[in-house]
Amino acid sequence: MILSGFVEALLTAVLPVFAVPALGFAMGRAGTFDRASAEAVNRFVFLLAVPAVTFYLIIRANLAAFEWPALLTYLGVELTIYASVALAVRYLVGLGPRESMLLGMTACFSNTVFFVHPIASTLYGADAALPVVAVITVDSVLVFTGTVIAMDVASHHEGGIGKVLKMVARNPLVVSLILGAVVAAGEIPLHEGVVTFVHFLGGAAAPASLFALGVIMSAVPLARYGGTSLAVALIKVAAMPLVVLAVLGAVNRDSAWFDTLVLIAAGPCGAMPFVVALRYGVATDRIAAAIVVSTVISTITIAALA
Repeated sequence: MILSGFVEALLTAVLPVFAVPALGFAMGRAGTFDRASAEAVNRFVFLLAVPAVTFYLIIRANLAAFEWPALLTYLGVELTIYASVALAVRYLVGLGPRESMLLGMTACFSNTVFFVHPIASTLYGADAALPVVAVITVDSVLVFTGTVIAMDVASHHEGGIGKVLKMVARNPLVVSLILGAVVAAGEIPLHEGVVTFVHFLGGAAAPASLFALGVIMSAVPLARYGGTSLAVALIKVAAMPLVVLAVLGAVNRDSAWFDTLVLIAAGPCGAMPFVVALRYGVATDRIAAAIVVSTVISTITIAALA
């Protein structure tokens, strides 16, 4: 029954999502869309769609229901892998600081919404929803937003601390994070039309970014699928779930979130590092290749965990 449910989840929830970057890849190869088109789509994602979904997640999150010990344990593993990979590719491979940072994020940031969530729901039922939302919320608020702020600092350090602070304060994602926190903490009521708007706008983030990813990948040389990209992909879908399994098993084995958090850790690399790379003019080939490779491999690792 679990196997049939898993296959059904792949056919009805996962493969249709894979079709979006595949369509972008095909249209990129056909010349219908080029890199400039993909970057225009990505600007929409970064400036509008991602801030909207971040705001929506924060105002909708039921923080009181989160299993914080298990969630913070997962976050600790995530940040450790982030830092370890970023330092390794910076000083062992010799890549630039901004690309190294984003490859670190790629190695720990799961495609939770569109890959893990439908499979987790099939395997574990409604109980999987809350830990998935919790990881999405923490990743959006801390990992993604923190990376964007760090990229702002790295990109504008020559202007002094005043210019850096001004750039960070004007960043749409930071603004949406602050506004969401104010609304949530103050329990400020919002008109349902506002909530519908940010939910509707934020819903475009994943398909638009995945389509742009497919267009960019259509021009990536095959050689980029090996080396650093392959190592990052394997760390994400093989090493990270094993570390989460071991650490959670040692300190939070009785958590009701245990199985779902391990499954999230085994998910493929999310598209957000690619979105940030395009926004800040960082090389995307290695990041995009790691996302594609991890997506293929994670089907096997998640099936094994199931």
